[in-house]
Amino acid sequence: MYIHQFKRHYDLDLIPAAHADISLGDLVWRRKKRAPLLSRKGLPNNIYNVFLVEGIVNERQWREAMSFFESDELIPAELGDLQIETDRRFTLSFHHPVVQLFQSDTTLKSEIQFAFYRIHAHVLSNKWRILLQKNLDQLSLKAEKEIFKRYRPVHLITELYYGNIQLKIAHSLAHKIKPLLQASPSEAPLTHVKQGKFDLYEFKHQHVPFAMRLEALKNFRS
Repeated sequence: MYIHQFKRHYDLDLIPAAHADISLGDLVWRRKKRAPLLSRKGLPNNIYNVFLVEGIVNERQWREAMSFFESDELIPAELGDLQIETDRRFTLSFHHPVVQLFQSDTTLKSEIQFAFYRIHAHVLSNKWRILLQKNLDQLSLKAEKEIFKRYRPVHLITELYYGNIQLKIAHSLAHKIKPLLQASPSEAPLTHVKQGKFDLYEFKHQHVPFAMRLEALKNFRS
């Protein structure tokens, strides 16, 4: 499946550039026919930052929430053995260390195909959905207008998707891969196999998400 088909089929948003530091609960400004903005001047970074400032949660509760939201513990996505092929436009915007390493060689840019494999996800659990709605219900109308009036429609991230990077290159060009890997030993592949006329390499996702599920903050329900 191609990445834009994946986006439409599962009603997700692609992350316009790699943001390894984004997390569940982060606030996103969604725009019509344009990529969503993951940050905007004056817009709080995470919904729990709003709750903390407004006194709805204390620091201990805030830390507990952020510990879950930023956790590296992922679960296999319920997508079977789905492989998601990327296109050149997405690849150029996806700043994963491995992708950028091979994109740095201009002679390889048009020769390498990238795909996401072994898809995992970080999902807002039922417990946190209930707590989030409870806290939203305590947010005063005045505070809501002051914080969000300029940023309609505001959404929050409730799911993040990660996938190991699969690199595919013609066997006749595979010799160009070795020097790049030797120069960056930290990016060593998990596997390397030959498949017909091609060489396939698999690399760790390094907790860099490529897609997210957004839900409107105004109509959020647990």
